[in-house]
Amino acid sequence: MPPSTPQPAPAKLERVTGVQLMQGIGHVPAKGFWADAFSQVLKRPTAVFAIVWLCIVAFFGVYAPLLASGYPLILRQNDQTSFPLFDQLEALDILLLVWVTAGGLYTFFGPRATIATRAWSVIAGLIAAIAMLAVASYVQSYIGNAARDTLADLSTQAKRTGQPVESVSLFVDQPGAGYIVGAVVSIIVGALMLLAPYGQMVRRVVVLSLAGVLVAYSSGVTWQQTPGSFDAASRVYRGDATGTWTVLPWSPMQRFSELSRKPPGASRWIGAIEESTRTLPRGVPLTPALEVELNAKVNRALPLLPEAVRADLSFRWSQATKQGATRREIAEYARLAGEAIGPAGLPPEVLTSFTLLRQSLPLNADEVESIRDELAAALERTGAPLPVRERAGEALTRARERAATAGSPPLSRAELIDLIDAPLGPTFPLGTDKDGADVLSQLLHASRLSISIGFVSTSIALVIGVTIGAIMGYFGGWIDIMLYRVVEVFMAVPLLFLLIVAASVLPSEFRSTYWTMAIIGMFSWTGMARFTRAEFMKLRNQDFVQAAQASGLSLRSVLFRHMLPNGVAPVLVDTSFAIAAAISIEATLSYLGLGPVDSASWGKLLSSAISSEGEFKWWLAVFPGGAIFLTVLAYNFIGEALRDAIDPKLKKARV
Repeated sequence: MPPSTPQPAPAKLERVTGVQLMQGIGHVPAKGFWADAFSQVLKRPTAVFAIVWLCIVAFFGVYAPLLASGYPLILRQNDQTSFPLFDQLEALDILLLVWVTAGGLYTFFGPRATIATRAWSVIAGLIAAIAMLAVASYVQSYIGNAARDTLADLSTQAKRTGQPVESVSLFVDQPGAGYIVGAVVSIIVGALMLLAPYGQMVRRVVVLSLAGVLVAYSSGVTWQQTPGSFDAASRVYRGDATGTWTVLPWSPMQRFSELSRKPPGASRWIGAIEESTRTLPRGVPLTPALEVELNAKVNRALPLLPEAVRADLSFRWSQATKQGATRREIAEYARLAGEAIGPAGLPPEVLTSFTLLRQSLPLNADEVESIRDELAAALERTGAPLPVRERAGEALTRARERAATAGSPPLSRAELIDLIDAPLGPTFPLGTDKDGADVLSQLLHASRLSISIGFVSTSIALVIGVTIGAIMGYFGGWIDIMLYRVVEVFMAVPLLFLLIVAASVLPSEFRSTYWTMAIIGMFSWTGMARFTRAEFMKLRNQDFVQAAQASGLSLRSVLFRHMLPNGVAPVLVDTSFAIAAAISIEATLSYLGLGPVDSASWGKLLSSAISSEGEFKWWLAVFPGGAIFLTVLAYNFIGEALRDAIDPKLKKARV
């Protein structure tokens, strides 16, 4: 009997005879349009770099209030424990921290829908929550102003009549006022947003409900929030309390007038150190070029002097410039030369030359020791605790020993300041700005402004542009002609000039982030409208559009459910460039001093790089300028990569 033919295992049979057998073994399922486009984007190193950088900026934009804050995370005093950092979080901080953290976990680990669907739900909910919070903040401001006006009227009435006025119970003073306002605003705004054509109705209701609850909670918690003072550090230094800070113990609003434009690595006490060393010579090394210049100044002054004193001045100058001359000897030679010349004294050029010679010598041990008492007094006036003063004294002793040691490197005043300041801490890692605020904390907090300005303003422009462009492209005819005239009117408006005029004319309360977003969004939608119009004109005669019309679907469903997904690709490419343009506009406004008031901004930091005296501080130009450059470049990289990924000609070439 012939041997039986071996049979394949059932599992292998099932795999071979399934769908792959019908499509061919080794068949790779076709990717969707956006999945294919995204895979092509990830093949470009520049796009990957851009995505990584923007993720870093977004992370710091959300978590900066936790990472960089002048309020301690935990403060223990008199057997009581408090959490000042969480108590001082604003409503927007709470909203972003909770929503982004929970939304990120839901996006990557949530059930049912795909990651893309979950991500779009989280993003849509975040936009809705920010819109609700913006309206709630405006209502809160209006109610607060009305309450102050009421109290002022009652006080005026009492002064005029001389009669005491009974105390009045204001709504703004009620404990639950914030929760009520947040809930009412969330219901109204959420009901309007239910009309937006995204996702299923059940998902929209759930997302908007969660956003409304979070907005009501954050508004209620921060309704009667009083600004705290940054005194916890001084209490900890004095030993009255113990505190725990997060990564960076500085806030953008924490300013020290005596620490204007201090270099990276400077400590909180560098102002006191500079004050105590101001009487010391600079100790700047005498370069050959400077020595030649000083000799030339003295030689030019000699012919102007009486012949009787020329030789004496020349001798004194040669003695002062000899190798090894001490500062005391140089001063004595200058005094004797001045006495020899007579009542007129030394010429200004010669006097300046002697002064620069004295300044060029390194500090000696006696000069370093002479500032000990003044240093201790200056640190005590600044509020430095005893351990800081002790460390400063020890550092001064080491500097004096270095100055007294033969063969050691020469010691200048700038080096002495660095030697004393280095062990004192905590430091400003990237220096301070013109107001004495920490640069690194402002960079981190300004990430939120740049991200929000770009995304929110572009989202407003996207909604307006896509809606008007869809109507123009779908109907055509006289509707297209009329709306296109509107587009041309808005195209003629210079956006940057409009923002400058608005910032100059409007009151300071209107110079906020929300108003800047709104103005940029309402005047930068024209390009998106034209892209959408062109795509809808191509799509309106397609079979699937006519089938949707014949089925009796509503106009909104035809435009936004069937036509928009097939014509939105060019608009999304333009969106990335629009975000970059919005960030550049905000940086320009802040650089000119017309940006949002009391808000950290990269452009505002960049504007303080050059002082009123014309002195350039490199760290105030490099760090914020680099952040602006990399962020704008990242959006442009993504736009170019996305444009190439959806280009039909390039797609056909790849196939």
